[in-house]
Amino acid sequence: MTRKNVIKLISASLIFIIIFGILTAVLEPKWNYYGNQTQTRVQAFYRQEKDSHDVIYLGSSFSYCGISPLKIWEEQGISGYVFSNPAQKAWISAYYLEEALKYQTPEVVIYEAGAILDEEETDEGHNRKNIDYLRWSPTKLKAIMTVCKNTGESKKEYLFPLLRFHSRWSDLDQSDFHLAWDSSYYLMGTALKLTTRPASKKNIAKYEAWQPGTMETQKSDIGPKCTDAVLQMKKLCQEKGIKFQLVRMPSMQWSPEAGETVQQFADENQIPFLDMNLHREEIGVNWRTDTHDKGMHLNILGCEKASSFLGKYLKENYKFETKMSDDNRKFWDASAVKFNSLVESYTLPVIKDCEDYARALGNEDFITAVTVCGTTGSYFTDRQRQAFSELGLKVPKTDAEKGTAYSALLDGKKVVREKTKAGVAKTKPYTWGEDTFWVVSGDLSHSGKTLVTVGENEYKVNKPGLNIVVYDKTLGQVVDVVNFDTTQEGVPAKHVKQPLIEDDGGE
Repeated sequence: MTRKNVIKLISASLIFIIIFGILTAVLEPKWNYYGNQTQTRVQAFYRQEKDSHDVIYLGSSFSYCGISPLKIWEEQGISGYVFSNPAQKAWISAYYLEEALKYQTPEVVIYEAGAILDEEETDEGHNRKNIDYLRWSPTKLKAIMTVCKNTGESKKEYLFPLLRFHSRWSDLDQSDFHLAWDSSYYLMGTALKLTTRPASKKNIAKYEAWQPGTMETQKSDIGPKCTDAVLQMKKLCQEKGIKFQLVRMPSMQWSPEAGETVQQFADENQIPFLDMNLHREEIGVNWRTDTHDKGMHLNILGCEKASSFLGKYLKENYKFETKMSDDNRKFWDASAVKFNSLVESYTLPVIKDCEDYARALGNEDFITAVTVCGTTGSYFTDRQRQAFSELGLKVPKTDAEKGTAYSALLDGKKVVREKTKAGVAKTKPYTWGEDTFWVVSGDLSHSGKTLVTVGENEYKVNKPGLNIVVYDKTLGQVVDVVNFDTTQEGVPAKHVKQPLIEDDGGE
């Protein structure tokens, strides 16, 4: 073969590999909805500053629903990453740990024990979520071989995903062509569960009656696959001088029997075990408000509480010496502020008191529109007025028969628009990012013209008293629309439910 032909063959091979890689990247499912971000969670791990994490958290959905490294960082100065994915089996977590230790040397590795009693294989979809976005390495190859041996799935289709997903052409949407890394990601592996589905009163009562050491049901055993996987994780940590610990996040899916089974296993193998279900009162999880799926997993509110408790436990039981750079430290601090903003957005729609609501609006991530149609009425108190004054707003207090129109717009605590007049009070447009905000308010005789426009969406805010629309810059959407009728005594706040970004609803 001539040199020219060799060059042609190499060039053709490179072109084929590039095209094959692009097609694979487009056709592979992304599993990257906002409530989970399966793909991004894995990709973001590889972009963490090397050896910057104090703790690596492993496990299934209980770990990424219940642990916020940002909350722990903010309160305890302990960095970490939740390196897990949905329905992750213990033997896959062991491969995740092997992969993680190529890039990080944490002080502690925590395995969330929610799957430690589960020897059943999972379905292909969940196996794909756990394997496809790991970097190619001997570790990923071992994970593929293990899964295919256990399930009978095709090795070729894991090695060459295009063979599995070549028929997805008809299912492609715009998100499939976003192949670039999402540089805005900052959650350190936490999933944003922004819904509440309360547990039943009967199940809550049963859960709250749990007591250790009073088991009547025979404890189950930890199976051989899970046993081998957990002991393998312990061994990997010991080889590098890393502490290894088992933790169980709060979950009504758990039981005292399960907890005692794991405790016995942990004692026999000299592994520390923290069952957070036995610290219910200290953590303070409310299963009517703090779960997104009736008690199985925590939502963002429960995640904050559980993470606060776990952070204190880590601080009391281990010594940490964070080694991250100054720039990375600033990124973590800024990310913690953003996470708190999300929590505040989620809690806004449950605030009933006008004064409390006003004080919650000083968040730098909020853009807030306020309208008054004619009058705030005689039940707009001095304390409420003072709360708005602290935001820089001069909300009028008037009982005039015709009254005045009032419209205002805040960006954080900065008043960017404010207008009071008879007839119609219309603010100039205000643009943030890709959205433009208009606030129009009419007095009593022009109340029908009162509305707030955010981008292409209009919100009718022409009810008596104060009407407020809150937009969260982190989420990029309106998170609450509320009316406080201060023209009458004892009228409760009326929140128009604004759905936050949908999560996956269960994993």
